[in-house]
Amino acid sequence: MENGELFRVEHDTMGEVRVPADHLWGAQTQRSFQNFAIGTETMPEGIIRAFALLKKAAALANRDSGKLDEARCGLITAACDQILAGRWPGEFPLKVWQTGSGTQSNMNVNEVIAHLCARLDPSLPVHPNDHVNMSQSSNDTFPTALHVAAALAIRSEHIRPAEPGEANALPCRVERTAEDVSALLVLLRPRGAAEDGALWMAVAKDQRANFTEQKEIWAALPPERLMLLKK
Repeated sequence: MENGELFRVEHDTMGEVRVPADHLWGAQTQRSFQNFAIGTETMPEGIIRAFALLKKAAALANRDSGKLDEARCGLITAACDQILAGRWPGEFPLKVWQTGSGTQSNMNVNEVIAHLCARLDPSLPVHPNDHVNMSQSSNDTFPTALHVAAALAIRSEHIRPAEPGEANALPCRVERTAEDVSALLVLLRPRGAAEDGALWMAVAKDQRANFTEQKEIWAALPPERLMLLKK
């Protein structure tokens, strides 16, 4: 007990961490919670739900590939279902302001799932990294969670589809931007560069095309002109 609050001791590669006894997260979540106590913006609920779907899918895939046993797979998927049902909203306290590639939020979800598994079956240890995070990296899981969250938001109409008028206006805006950039490129053309003037104008007029599709033009430009254009 510390300051009237009960704690349990968790361990990670950096040593011991005191974690509030009434919460399901573990050492890495607690370290982030303490070290990045800035702002008020916590990780959105949509991201947490997407992580739960991802962890459930990963457990099933690892089971099917023979890497994860059936019993642990069942516990992990059951824990994910609880998160998806919205039962543990207070267990994901981390701010969006954190280091790395979303590692801390990834581990927050892993640790909560592992502790839920322990409640479901105390006799079968489920490790947040070795089992819940099996064959995964936050470099992959966080971008995937973002994509899944975006897709779910669109399906649930949290993101309003564009009105016909708005959709029709977009090509006009793109065209206007292209004209502005083309004009800028013409203005940037070095004076007295008659030998490459035609090539410069060709790039200016067709600047929207992909560089690979315009490789002949780019290759023909003198190096000093190409460097200026790329700036």
